[in-house]
Formats: sequence, C-alpha cells, structure tokens
Amino acid sequence: MNKIHAYLGMLLVVGLISCVYAEPTYINNLPYTISQSGNYVLNTSCTDSHNTAITIDADNVVLDGNGNILDGVKTVNTYGVYVNNHKNITIRDLTVREFINGIYLSSSSNNTVSSVNASNNNYYGIYLVYSSNNTITGVNASNNTYGIYLWDSSLLNVITNVNASNNNYGIYLYSSYSNAITNVNASNNTLYGIYLYSSSFNPIISVDTPNNTLYGIYLYNSSNNTITNVDASNGNKYGIVINCSFNNST
Repeated sequence: MNKIHAYLGMLLVVGLISCVYAEPTYINNLPYTISQSGNYVLNTSCTDSHNTAITIDADNVVLDGNGNILDGVKTVNTYGVYVNNHKNITIRDLTVREFINGIYLSSSSNNTVSSVNASNNNYYGIYLVYSSNNTITGVNASNNTYGIYLWDSSLLNVITNVNASNNNYGIYLYSSYSNAITNVNASNNTLYGIYLYSSSFNPIISVDTPNNTLYGIYLYNSSNNTITNVDASNGNKYGIVINCSFNNST
C-alpha cells in the first residue's frame, strides 16, 4: 500500500511540475492571434507590416517579445499589440514601432507592460482606454504623437520608470482618475511633458519634465492631484500650470 501511495504521490508531483513548467508556445509567423491562455514567446520580427502584428484574445497570457521588433508602416487602424476586454496579461521585452498605435489596451485590467520600446508610432506609443489596475514600467515611449495616453475612466493604473520624451505629449490623461505617475522622464516634447485634462486624484511623484517647448506639467479642469518632487524649471516656456483646477498640491 505504501508503494502505491508513493507512486501516486510521484505522479502528482510530476503533474504539478508539468503545469508549472509547461512549454511555451513559440510565435514563428506574423500576424498572429493568441486565443488561449498560456506563455508565448515571439520567435520572429516583422518589417513594414500592413496589419496588426499580434492580437491577444484571451485572459492569463504572457507575451515574451524575446527582444524582437514589430515594425509597421503606419497603416490606418493597425496596432503592434492589440488587447480588448482581457485581463492578467503580461507584455514584455519587445520593440513596437511604425504602427498607428504601438500597444493598445481597451476595457482591460490587471495587465503589465514592461521592458517595452514603443516609439515612432503615428499616434500612441501606449494607449489605455476604459482600463484599470494596469502597470506600465520600464518603458521607452518616444517619438510618438502621444507617448502614453490614458483615456476616459482609466483608473488605478501605475506608470513608473518610464521615458516619455520627444513626443508631442509625453504623458496625457483624459478623464482618468487615481493613476500614479512616478519616476518618469517627460522631456523634450514639442508641446507638453505631462498633461491632465479632467483628471483628478492622480499623484505625480519624482518626475523630470525639462526642455518641453510649452509646458512641463499642465492641469486643466483637474482637481485633487498631488505633484511632489518634480523638476519642471529648466527649458520649458512654462513649468507647472494649473488652470480651472482646484485642491491640487505642489
């Protein structure tokens, strides 16, 4: 009997190990749609793509870019990575460039975008709409129209350790609340380093916004935001401007 128990226990351990160390799915051709949960490793790059490169249509997905490059031609309605109404997704170690939108999350929550270079896209490097509890970290979002854009009721997102430079707008929040912006470089943008429009209760902490053509930080119709440990004094036409906004602390 003890031998049977030992054998069954061994089978259980092997089964658990198989679950934990399941082999990833390698993506060898693009465009590609992820339709099942699991770990995916990008094993190829694309150049001058006229289509959305990767669509994630499942929850609980890890997309490891493996250092590869998704490159488009700025075709209308194309995305480097497209996610709509999904959760628990990690996107990491990837370059996304020359699309209309680099990485797009809509109605999606509890996702992480890390170690991503989202640059030279026509409109948005990273775009979140109706999306909450997401983390954007270790990201370079440069040479887009908008480096990082949160739109319409995007809540409780964390943007940290990010470079959002050489865009028109470094980081733009529109009607978005209780998002944390920390350890960000938003410099050398042609209009605004950080722009909050109708966005409240957002802490902005440890941010550098020098050498933007107009504003380092601009708040319009945005209240109860906290701006702490910010350098917006060098090279901007205006450092920090608070317009039609109340109960903000600097």
